[in-house]
Amino acid sequence: NDGKYQLVIISDVENFEFRKSTDYGATFTSIYKSNNDIYVTRGGASSYNGYYMAAPFEYTGSSNYRLAFFPNYLASWENRTNAKNGVGLSMSGDGKYTTECMGDKSTTYTFVTNNNYNNNSNYNTTIYINGVVQSATNYYDVRSVSMDASGQFQVACAQTGEIFISSDYGINWDTLLVDATQDWHSIVLCQKV
Repeated sequence: NDGKYQLVIISDVENFEFRKSTDYGATFTSIYKSNNDIYVTRGGASSYNGYYMAAPFEYTGSSNYRLAFFPNYLASWENRTNAKNGVGLSMSGDGKYTTECMGDKSTTYTFVTNNNYNNNSNYNTTIYINGVVQSATNYYDVRSVSMDASGQFQVACAQTGEIFISSDYGINWDTLLVDATQDWHSIVLCQKV
């Protein structure tokens, strides 16, 4: 909440690096570096105090790289293979809840949620959109997701003009509005703290 912990992701397709700062951005040190065509998709998220951070990423040589998870104030990072390598990510203030939006990375899943600090066995794809479970026939190209500090209330936007809302930690989503003239790419849920 005060900017002490910062994560920078450097990617130019051939080079990839996670760098961290624990001194408000005065200095950055490398956490991980590779020249193996690893690249980050889009988006990242942090808990309120920076203890937990996460970023979807992809390694072109393997489908087993999905989400980089950083516990303990960026002390290390862990690969979460059961995540789905989304294009956007949001995290609750305490880091317990995350929601990924898949965008063009999937034609089956719109959202993937986790309710246990990104524990690899707690990723959930049984998500309902307008009362119907997400699937290849109930899929939206959602590009951005945001949640309040508790994680209970969430909003998301799609390139095809839909704005979605959820009030149960991202399990059930309803369409709030549709404007087919809009190509939504980013959304933020604000709250008074």
